[in-house]
Amino acid sequence: MNNLQGKSAYVSGAGKGIGRAIVLALLKEGVNVTGITRTSSDLDTIAESAQSFPGEFLGISGDIVDEDTVEKSI
Repeated sequence: MNNLQGKSAYVSGAGKGIGRAIVLALLKEGVNVTGITRTSSDLDTIAESAQSFPGEFLGISGDIVDEDTVEKSI
């Protein structure tokens, strides 16, 4: 990837599959990531993994289709 150190990203579906892989890849590159998913236990697992990466992770438990959740998370 290009130099993404210090950039920010918002990833929905962060807890599983492609969303989780994107979060971890961005964190490895030094991107500060806000991840939203419906399952809070998935966020805990990502947060543990993120401790060894240069990017910072903020996990939010919620549904991306809920407008209030999205507004609060941003």
